[in-house]
Amino acid sequence: MGDEEMRAIEIIGYDASANTYPTYAFDSQGNFGTYKASLQDGIWRFTGETERAKVVFSNNDKLINIKWERLSDDATWLPWMDVKLNKES
Repeated sequence: MGDEEMRAIEIIGYDASANTYPTYAFDSQGNFGTYKASLQDGIWRFTGETERAKVVFSNNDKLINIKWERLSDDATWLPWMDVKLNKES
């Protein structure tokens, strides 16, 4: 992020009874997260206890826009970060 290199891995399963994807993410800075993901109308949504994200792939699948929100102390979802990922050929 920024000038700092970060590596991450995410393990994604599938819960057929709930039609959701449990996910487990780990990064090189020691952070981890557990989320439930769902797909509806081409939009992925990841929801954790205190964070959530909306993930949209571009039409050519070379650009991914991610909008993260965090839960505030007063239980309000607030913008946290916008991430843009570009796939190189």
